[in-house]
Amino acid sequence: MKRLAGTFHADWASTENTAVAPKPANEPAKEGLPAASKVAKKVAKAMARGLGPVTPVLEMTVKEVAGVETEVNLNSVLVENTVKDAVKRAVKEVVKDLVEEAVATQSGDK
Repeated sequence: MKRLAGTFHADWASTENTAVAPKPANEPAKEGLPAASKVAKKVAKAMARGLGPVTPVLEMTVKEVAGVETEVNLNSVLVENTVKDAVKRAVKEVVKDLVEEAVATQSGDK
């Protein structure tokens, strides 16, 4: 979690050091400013790296719901990749929205 916070604060600080003027919607992002999607991607990667093993937790949960005698055979690699991808997508979307909203607020768009 410290790595995630560090990545976010470093990227955020780099955007604060550059004056942000309102720009037309069709104008590309200014050089030197990380795009909201780039910040979101970095945060999502840091979050996914910080995830512990998911398969044992999932197997335990299935046994609690379906009963202890239920045999659970999960493909650990597939489960881990699926969960990490889902976390990355969700985090990217939320962080991107937050960064875009913060930049818009700072530039007076909202």
